[in-house]
Amino acid sequence: MKKLAFIMLLLCFCVNAKDKKVDYTKAESWKSLEKYLVNEDGRKIKGLDLSKKDYVMIYFSASWCPPCRKFTPSLVEYYNKYAEKDKFELIFYTSDRSEKASEKYMQDYKMPWPTVKFSKMKYVDLKKYGGNGIPCLVLIDKEGKVLAHSYEGKKYRGPSVALKKMDELMGR
Repeated sequence: MKKLAFIMLLLCFCVNAKDKKVDYTKAESWKSLEKYLVNEDGRKIKGLDLSKKDYVMIYFSASWCPPCRKFTPSLVEYYNKYAEKDKFELIFYTSDRSEKASEKYMQDYKMPWPTVKFSKMKYVDLKKYGGNGIPCLVLIDKEGKVLAHSYEGKKYRGPSVALKKMDELMGR
């Protein structure tokens, strides 16, 4: 009887824990994301504080995607030029099928931004920001409001929409 009670208690805990999704539309929830972010070598990033950023961009992409590989170099250039001065962070959310492929993609394209650790993606509910395809870039403000998206409904507008919106916000 004790074993059955323990199993039921454990099952209830697991179901409740699984149902607890973080709502990234609340700015304070970005802090909880930091523990799942790593660099291109899979190492935890020290000193990252998303609460000090005015904007967060989420980049949905994959190494096997030709349009992603075409767009990524211009995104790297944009990030290197503006991220620090504009107080934004970009987070890579891979659609690759393995950690090795994702890390190689980041290394090959010299992506300087953090990524959600492949093995921890199931704990991070960022897919709801994505669209029906990749590459997809989403610009979100400090309050968690989506300001620009690669998709307008089901219509694909491309990742440059978010960069144009950022330029507009920065007066460029």
